[in-house]
Amino acid sequence: MRIFIMLVLLSIKLSAQDYIVKERFEPSTYSDSPFGFENVNHRMIYGWGTNNNWGKDEKLVKLKGSNFFNIRYQYNQKLVLGSFIDFGVGYNWDGFNLQKDTLTLFRDSLFHSKRKMRFQNISGHVGFKFQSTENPNDSYFLQFNIYGAYLTSSSYIVWDKIGEVKQKIRQSKLDFLNKSNYGFEIRAGYSNWVLYARYRASDYVNTDNVVGYLPKISFGFEIEVSTSGEY
Repeated sequence: MRIFIMLVLLSIKLSAQDYIVKERFEPSTYSDSPFGFENVNHRMIYGWGTNNNWGKDEKLVKLKGSNFFNIRYQYNQKLVLGSFIDFGVGYNWDGFNLQKDTLTLFRDSLFHSKRKMRFQNISGHVGFKFQSTENPNDSYFLQFNIYGAYLTSSSYIVWDKIGEVKQKIRQSKLDFLNKSNYGFEIRAGYSNWVLYARYRASDYVNTDNVVGYLPKISFGFEIEVSTSGEY
């Protein structure tokens, strides 16, 4: 009798353990949840890159290239056959290095040791993206965007050295700049390595108030870092 009671208690205990194991929470089984961060198409992206401008025109501000940093939220909605519609919004920082023999800018008629223009923008884009696989971190892609940006901060900085004295002069809130601009962009690459070309359809600098303006066509290279997992 004692043996029978022990076997009954042991079977109840084992079945209870099996039930607990079956009901154990496994995060991987919830990867398709709209509030999860794995296997979804929401991503935060940080990007660093370098930029150059197309063409040589004596009427243009001469640039030595630029460097930039951007952070954006990006959402991709799958369509068909490896195609996605892509939405993004973020903030970016641009710094354009100017050549020494650039034509004079607004109130500045002197040549300086070093000159730079810096901008900050709220930016956004919408476009179509074609990927070789559904996972953006392991995929070749081609993307066509319409982009827009709103200028939030601008400055013109010069550096000089007179004898042993070094000086830096910064002028902000440049009044000859348009606050908003828009254009078209092509992006291509693999995973987080991106080549891009951008055409600014709107005038970034108002030429009525300044001699010279920034080129409308630019191209460059960007490295992206994503905070989320696979699609």
